[in-house]
Amino acid sequence: MPLYLRQKNRFAVESCLCYNAPVAKNYPHHLSAMKNTFCLLLLSLCPLFVSIVSAQNVSVKEQLQPYIDSGELPGIVTVIATKDKVLQIDTMGYADLETKRPMTPDTVFWMASQTKQITAIAVMMLVEEGKVSLDEPVTTYLPELKDLRVIAEKNEKQTVLVPPDKPITLRMLLSHTAGTIDSTPFHQRHGMDSLPLDRALTTFIMTPLAHQPGTKYLYSGIGIEIAAMVVQRISGIPFETFLEKRLFEPLGMKETSFWLTAEQINRLAKPYRWDKKIKKLTETRITFNTYPLDNRTNRFPRGGGGLFSTPADWVRIYQMFAGEGTFGGKRILSPESVKEMRTKQTGDLPTNYGLGVHINGSVFGHGGSHGTNSKLDTNTGRIVQYFIQQEGLPKADEAQGIFMKTALAL
Repeated sequence: MPLYLRQKNRFAVESCLCYNAPVAKNYPHHLSAMKNTFCLLLLSLCPLFVSIVSAQNVSVKEQLQPYIDSGELPGIVTVIATKDKVLQIDTMGYADLETKRPMTPDTVFWMASQTKQITAIAVMMLVEEGKVSLDEPVTTYLPELKDLRVIAEKNEKQTVLVPPDKPITLRMLLSHTAGTIDSTPFHQRHGMDSLPLDRALTTFIMTPLAHQPGTKYLYSGIGIEIAAMVVQRISGIPFETFLEKRLFEPLGMKETSFWLTAEQINRLAKPYRWDKKIKKLTETRITFNTYPLDNRTNRFPRGGGGLFSTPADWVRIYQMFAGEGTFGGKRILSPESVKEMRTKQTGDLPTNYGLGVHINGSVFGHGGSHGTNSKLDTNTGRIVQYFIQQEGLPKADEAQGIFMKTALAL
């Protein structure tokens, strides 16, 4: 139990006991009466204190273990932290159900769309250096995109394309308002990691925008991939090298990469889906990835969803956010850049999205399609992260929601 809750509980219990406590014979009568009145008041509040303590003292494992014991979820790792300290890491269940390999803090997960915030960080680094602007037409950096068109009409007989009303910007790409769709037909057939970024750009050029730039929110993998290509083009080094040298190495994130080593594959959490016929968890493959996962010849970096990491590694990204761009004495971003990322960029549109992160009041963060999720409450400085490897498990969202609500409220 956190110290402040222990103190609160002790205060409540002692108050409940004080009413009947004996007093010295020479204790002034009027003070004794005041003491008893005060204690009666505290006594009336005891149930409230006890209920608060009881509700907040339910451990993470007590809440989530039933989902694992029932066979509805395979295994989970949760992290609660602040900018300076990892408060607790809880591990439950298995990374591999067949071999009974347990979940651990160094179990490897596919982070999926949590990669998007990493791409946004990289872009903001270049913004700080004056090499790119969030509001400059993206064709300034990638002139190949000058011939992009927008779908004005589409039916069984024809598709009518028109030029964009306004230029696409990095701000639009990172906030999913550029009009780019989630993936191209090529990537849907062959895998999202099947082309290097510069060659993938060709497929993006041939894929029309779904709406005029800046007019709607449409969650888009392509938009983030284009932003990653800007990082690669303007920095003059491969996107993965930029991330490794400028972000992962300074943060001490040795387990985070687009490719796994053979040793990391042995620590990878296997993904599971629910088999309705046999009514049990069944192993599946990580969607959108080309196997084997350690193949550097036929697998390529993706700005929108390609990274693998561990809970012990990934928490450092959010400790950096919580430190307003600094972690371990090393500055990654300026406080202004972190604030810009967590500021709503979607204008009057109903979806609250910043630059590579979802926003909900004082809380911002991002999830991944296979169940991982990270959030930071800027009011409390509390970081909460949830790691699982699953594909559409019926109880997955429910369990994650319970953890997030409880962990953010502690």
